Amino acid sequence: MWNKNTLSTAIFLTVYICIMPQVTEAYIDPGTGSLIVQAVLATIFGASFAIKVYWNKLKSFLGFRSPEQPKDGEKESPEQADNAQEKDRVG
Repeated sequence: MWNKNTLSTAIFLTVYICIMPQVTEAYIDPGTGSLIVQAVLATIFGASFAIKVYWNKLKSFLGFRSPEQPKDGEKESPEQADNAQEKDRVG
């Protein structure tokens, strides 16, 4: 019924519970909880913004996409040509 691993875990937990102090007198003010939430959210949004800014470079670096280079005889990519035409129309 009790294998060696389960028995050692039960003994460890029993000893751990017996030697731990029963009363803890600690206080964490409400500002600490909001600071932790704010730090977690800032980390998530900061990382997502950094990934968004460097997404194409990151894909090229990891090998999912090769960097865009003009083909033989082409001076610029079709997207660059479209952007140049739009700039000419506007300006």
